[in-house]
Amino acid sequence: MSNVDNLVPQNKRTKSEQRKIAQKGGIASGKARKRKKQLKEIVKIFLEQLPSSEKARKKLKEAGFEEDEMTNQALLVLTTFKQAMKGNMRAIEFLRDMSGENPYLELKAKEFKWKKEQVKEGKVIGNIPIVLVDDVNE
Repeated sequence: MSNVDNLVPQNKRTKSEQRKIAQKGGIASGKARKRKKQLKEIVKIFLEQLPSSEKARKKLKEAGFEEDEMTNQALLVLTTFKQAMKGNMRAIEFLRDMSGENPYLELKAKEFKWKKEQVKEGKVIGNIPIVLVDDVNE
């Protein structure tokens, strides 16, 4: 527990110390965003490629895919669909979500729209005024 003594809250630091810490955090955040973007691009490249095995291409052909539609992404959807048909709930949920029919997200979108209308009408819910993040720059 001796390391707890080394912790100093931001509000107890000088402005220059706060600035240095914020700068380090910003740099680290930028690097993390860059890595995440690169990973996303790599995954996209792999998904768009033709499956490497002949067996996989044969499965896609049997499922009715044309030659130009045969991608690793199509193969993943096909195999996930087969799992869903066997009753795999995670596969069912994944396919539902990927098709854009996630009831939770739809409900949240409706709730957000309703709250936004309430704010525009000057209404308050409970004792707390509603502040919407996307309205800050408007």
